[in-house]
Amino acid sequence: VPYVRLQGCTLSLPCAVQEKRNMTFRHLKIFVTVCETGSMTAAASQLFIAQPSISLAISEMEDYYGVKLFDRISRKLYLTENGRRALQYARHIIDLLDEMEELADYKIAEDTVKVPGEIIEKDGHAQYLVDNKELKKIILKMFYKIM
Repeated sequence: VPYVRLQGCTLSLPCAVQEKRNMTFRHLKIFVTVCETGSMTAAASQLFIAQPSISLAISEMEDYYGVKLFDRISRKLYLTENGRRALQYARHIIDLLDEMEELADYKIAEDTVKVPGEIIEKDGHAQYLVDNKELKKIILKMFYKIM
């Protein structure tokens, strides 16, 4: 926390003066993983992230929301009441984002058209030769489906 010395006393600047960083999906995913594994080291291992980055993300969340998410007692983490509430929200947000991703993947797959043809190698490069008669049929079907 930044501070200013005024005639022998120390004055801490309020959180609003500090630059606030945005919360990201990464922060939420890290937080949930720490809660589920019970330790920052285990979460780091599971997420393939360095442990100091996990600690930093948790610290950024606590600073951002102005609450303690964990009590740290004897090198163990205990979720605080604020942490339990944050965990519910984080899981809900992650579930919604996962659902949105699945929907987007489904929509892409639904709109994908397979073009008949074959892959050949020419001059050391792979090329895709399209069967024009079959492609014309597909385009006509799509056209009539739209109309």
